[in-house]
Amino acid sequence: MPAARRGGRCWRVEFDEAHFAEDLAHSSAAARTAGGSERDEITKHGLAHERLKRCEREGRDGTHLAGCGKIYIPEPDGPWGMVFDGRIDDEGRPYLACLAFGVRHPTGPGALSVYQVASRCLNA
Repeated sequence: MPAARRGGRCWRVEFDEAHFAEDLAHSSAAARTAGGSERDEITKHGLAHERLKRCEREGRDGTHLAGCGKIYIPEPDGPWGMVFDGRIDDEGRPYLACLAFGVRHPTGPGALSVYQVASRCLNA
């Protein structure tokens, strides 16, 4: 049961529709299903604070995600993830912006991890 329904604290999450659609387009059918379902759930109910894990400030793969958070899909340690950046809206309320969705640790040649995509987005 989502934390919002249990009375837990949740982050409001926003998605850039074009970026998310691009992430899904580069994903397998299973990833598209999982990512789309996760997006629908957290858009509707929010993202429980306890699900959010801190990203490494600087990753071994050259990523720079200081201040960002991540979730694994499906819980607790699925193969896909979403990376979020904390932001403040025009009315001064905090929310999370989804930077990227994708495979956490791809094995194919030239494949980018969700962390690499998020780092490029954040640091472009």
